[in-house]
Amino acid sequence: MADYKGKDWFRSNLSPYLTKIKAEIAGSGGGGGNSYAPVVFSQSKTNIGTGINELIILQGEFFYPDTTYTSSQATITNVNYLGTGLIEFTINTSIQGNLIVTIDNSAGTLDINFNADTLNAGWTDLRLNSGSTTTITNKTGTTLTRDSEGLISSGSNWSNWYQVDSHSWQRSVLKNVSILMKVPTSAFMAGIRGNEADDASNNQYQQFEIQSYFPNSYQWGFYGTNAAHGSVNQSIPNGSTSFSLSGYSYIRMEYLDNGQPGSIYKLYGLNSLTDFDDISNLIGQATIGSTFTCDSTTLYVGATTGNTNQRMVAFKIEDA
Repeated sequence: MADYKGKDWFRSNLSPYLTKIKAEIAGSGGGGGNSYAPVVFSQSKTNIGTGINELIILQGEFFYPDTTYTSSQATITNVNYLGTGLIEFTINTSIQGNLIVTIDNSAGTLDINFNADTLNAGWTDLRLNSGSTTTITNKTGTTLTRDSEGLISSGSNWSNWYQVDSHSWQRSVLKNVSILMKVPTSAFMAGIRGNEADDASNNQYQQFEIQSYFPNSYQWGFYGTNAAHGSVNQSIPNGSTSFSLSGYSYIRMEYLDNGQPGSIYKLYGLNSLTDFDDISNLIGQATIGSTFTCDSTTLYVGATTGNTNQRMVAFKIEDA
């Protein structure tokens, strides 16, 4: 052992000792080598929908390849051991209310709790502390934050943008995409972005595959690009009266069939966030024009906002 020579020695020589101590505590993993009951520091979500597959990621200690994850109230599949401190699995339940998953590593057990609800099932909730897990990229030099009403992006219209990378899909697979936003107090756009977009462009309204354009508290129409990456726009519905958002606090945009030409777009108004799937207030619908001939192979939910009062609350991507 090296001679002790003060705090610099301590900093330089501590790491290998900690590694050895942790290995001895943790044991070899499996085959009776487990020494301590599992510990969970965080779980990716606590609120889950019923009747759908939900991906759960746990961070903690003393997970092993032979550790089991069971529940009498749910089906657990696709267990993926990522290390003694990281595990993921898929959970699906038909019940509502509280359910328990038991983690057993042979040295002990640990129960973790989930709340299952049919409301908002399938939605990715972007509000602070919602429990949803996402990977989001945005324009260089801007910031992303969250509060109780959703995702906020700083920047300046129309150069600012963000997209949800973790929930991408291929254009060859038709999806119905719903985006829930707070009613705007200034201009923004939200819709579907593609992998061929120019991230550095200051004209993001002609980089998205298609976006709904809200100059203020109404929707004028759509902006986007074509296969040649030129600017394309369309007023709605087909040059008639624009869609007023008056009387609503939130809006739900629904792009059917990837928002491609000839597909249907619907806009709903909501007065609360109790039920994201409330479609009792149809503000209007339109047919996407034939000029939107964009052809990116990979698609994302995204928006371009330039006011910190604007919020994306949640989104949902479903098979068409």
